[in-house]
Amino acid sequence: MFGLGLGEWTLILGAAVLLFGPKYIGNLGKKLLSNVRSVGQEFKEGYEEGNSTSTSASAESKSVIEEKR
Repeated sequence: MFGLGLGEWTLILGAAVLLFGPKYIGNLGKKLLSNVRSVGQEFKEGYEEGNSTSTSASAESKSVIEEKR
């Protein structure tokens, strides 16, 4: 990723731990994971809502088509 190998990433991570401390890095990771989970949950809810809307819309369009016959 970004043209960096394992050695470069290890060096960057080690520097970040030295600068900020392991406690801060751990808290940052927890917050990031929490945000990723909440975004995933929002996508899932939006997808389920979209499916239920499209299902009811297709049912409505079927009833309109049947009325025209």
